[in-house]
Amino acid sequence: MQHVTQKGFSTWLGRALAIGALAVASSGCATAVQRGGVSADASSTNAAVRATPVDPWEGFNRTMFAVNEALDRAVVKPVAQAYDTVAPEPVKKGVSNFFGNLGDLWIGFNNLLQGKPGAAANDWMRFAFNTTFGVFGLFDIASEAGLPKHNEDFGQTLARWGVGSGPYLVLPILGPRTLRDAAAWPVDRLGDPTTHLEDDTARFAAKSLEIVETRARLLPLDAQADAAIDRYAYVRDSYLQRRQYLIYDGNPPVVYERYE
Repeated sequence: MQHVTQKGFSTWLGRALAIGALAVASSGCATAVQRGGVSADASSTNAAVRATPVDPWEGFNRTMFAVNEALDRAVVKPVAQAYDTVAPEPVKKGVSNFFGNLGDLWIGFNNLLQGKPGAAANDWMRFAFNTTFGVFGLFDIASEAGLPKHNEDFGQTLARWGVGSGPYLVLPILGPRTLRDAAAWPVDRLGDPTTHLEDDTARFAAKSLEIVETRARLLPLDAQADAAIDRYAYVRDSYLQRRQYLIYDGNPPVVYERYE
């Protein structure tokens, strides 16, 4: 079994906080793109559907979106479809649980940074429980024991700290982001235990398997995107709505339209 390097694992927290401080310091740039006094995070679901005001780089984004779509059709989706077809359901569930279990460590840390110590304790108890009794996380025993699964990342933490979302951005390979989420991504990478695997081959294999597993879980959503009149706009609006939902833990604020 591969182990993380002692030096890399002991310094990841300092790097994460340093990058986080830089992101907070540059929050003025992230909050600059607002229309009508309503930021992207304060927008309602209906406002997210008309998200062009937060997409000032649409020309660039559409180009990157087309490149990513071509890469997905040529490589990622076929591999994910093969994995979904060949792998038995218990194997797919075990792989999903394994990576979800690793993620609970970083999720707990973000919950703590967001001022939710109870949720953080829940996440770390999940990790301890599933790692010990769930065969290194292959089985999600914690959920059955009443410890719910959370979904947090450093982008959400920055949002809770008051950092604005900034413009919508499509990155090569990484896909849809906001400027805030793009700035948070390197920190999330540092918080991923697989990043600190000592062996390069093991690190690449782990990340590749995680990407394939994630893409396989998203295959059922392809039909909705394919049916959209504008696939790019559909993906953008869906991403922004989901981020809004996650930032507010499933309870985004309702902003009513004002009619003159």
